[in-house]
Amino acid sequence: MGLEDGRRQKVCPSCGAPVEPGAKYCWRCGAKLEFEDLVNHQALSREEDLLSELKEIVKSLKRLNELETRVKELESENKRLKEELARKEEELKALRSLLE
Repeated sequence: MGLEDGRRQKVCPSCGAPVEPGAKYCWRCGAKLEFEDLVNHQALSREEDLLSELKEIVKSLKRLNELETRVKELESENKRLKEELARKEEELKALRSLLE
């Protein structure tokens, strides 16, 4: 929906067409425009916008949680590999000492 003077533009609750402030009838569908209908439609539209934003935030949080879990898995794997490398280095050191 368009913005007019920093506010939400009024729309027809029947067809969604933008309407001029103070209009009594919709220019597109001819529906009678009541101020309360316009305000309620704007409030509903804003609630829908906020709900959509909230859903996107929830998706982002779920993805962040998945990424954090994956980072923990990778850190654990890294620790395991470092321990294995340390053991292999000790084995190599022991073999070298036998060859000397």
